[in-house]
Amino acid sequence: MKEIVIYQPWGGLGDNLPHSIIPELCHRAGIKAYLSSHNAFRNDQIKQLVWDLNPYLEKETRDVKDLSWLDRCKVFENKGLSHVQVVQKTHGFDTSFEYPKIYYTPRYLPEYSNKTLIDFNSISVGYDSNVLRLKLLDLLQSKQIIDNFIVIEHNKIENKNYSLPVQVDKQDINDLFLYCDILHSAKNIITLNSGITNLASTIKNENNSNVNIYTFTYKKFMKEYGSNGYFYSNNNYIPVD
Repeated sequence: MKEIVIYQPWGGLGDNLPHSIIPELCHRAGIKAYLSSHNAFRNDQIKQLVWDLNPYLEKETRDVKDLSWLDRCKVFENKGLSHVQVVQKTHGFDTSFEYPKIYYTPRYLPEYSNKTLIDFNSISVGYDSNVLRLKLLDLLQSKQIIDNFIVIEHNKIENKNYSLPVQVDKQDINDLFLYCDILHSAKNIITLNSGITNLASTIKNENNSNVNIYTFTYKKFMKEYGSNGYFYSNNNYIPVD
C-alpha cells in the first residue's frame, strides 16, 4: 500500500474527525495520505481545522469517491471499539489512538474558566425536548451546577432547537477556532452526541483541559450497550432512553 485517500460524503465535524489521525499514522508507516477532492465539509472551517492544519496530509488531492472503507468497518464493528478505532483498523492500522487529532493549539480564555456551556444544537439526530429538560435538571442538581451558564447558538447553521429549563446568557458562536478556545477554557460543557462533543474530547485529551464533558445520547451509541459509535474515556455519557 503506497497511499491512502480519505473520503466521506456527509460533511459534519463528527464525520471528518475520526479520519484525522490517519495521515499521521500513514507518515509513521511511510505511506502518503491524501484527501479526496470530493470529501464533504459542512462549512469551510471544518476543512481548515481538521485538514488544512494537518502537517501529515499531502497538499494535493485525489479524484476519488471510494466508500469501500465502510464495508471494511463491518469486520471490526461491535467488538468494543469506538468508531475512531474502527476507522484506524479499516485503513490497516492498530487501535493506538482513542481520540481524533487536531493540530490547532487552543488559547486559554480566563473569562470562561467558571462557565458552563450548554450546546443542544443537533443536525443529524433528534431528541425529545421534555426528556432533555429533565435530564439536564437532574445533571445540574447532581453535580451542583447552579450558575454561570452560557447557551451556545450557531445561527449560521440550521439546527434542531430545544428549550431549556434554566435562565441563561446566550452566545452565538460561528467561529470554530474560537469555540476550540472556549472549550479548552470552560469549566463544563453539556451537549448532545454530535461533532462538538467529539471536538471537546479531542481538545481535553490533547491539551489537558480542565473542562468536564457531559453528553446526552441514546443507549445504542454507548459502549456499555455494545455500540461502535463515538465514545471517549474523558467524556461522561448520559442516556436519554
